[in-house]
Amino acid sequence: GQVQLWERDDAKVGSYSPAWFEEYVETTTLENYTTSLTTCWNVWGDNHFTLNGVSKSYVYEVLARYKELNLPYKEFQIPIDASNLDGEKVLFSSYFMLPGGRWIELHASGSDKRATEGTELWDRDYCFDQSCR
Repeated sequence: GQVQLWERDDAKVGSYSPAWFEEYVETTTLENYTTSLTTCWNVWGDNHFTLNGVSKSYVYEVLARYKELNLPYKEFQIPIDASNLDGEKVLFSSYFMLPGGRWIELHASGSDKRATEGTELWDRDYCFDQSCR
């Protein structure tokens, strides 16, 4: 898939314009969230869209690039009882911040997608404790 983001000229009009808000969200995210696996889940991460069936190699490529550029991302793994054949934890979802503070969620295809060591568990009830660092 391909995603295009654009900004209309009138998005910059007014004291609290859409452009101002995007800059605010982006700036506060970059200032307050680390790019470690133990960072808190950013509330703005719920403002995302999802791509399903993405190749696992592409997800790992994007993850490596975000780490290299020190940009915000968050990974979740599925519960421990769902491991792949080698006993490795399975990646559930990866979130990456886009320009303007919005996020994209990537769901990798295949069953042999491993989660990065230390990735937090995804709680299907959507209410979970996190240890933020």
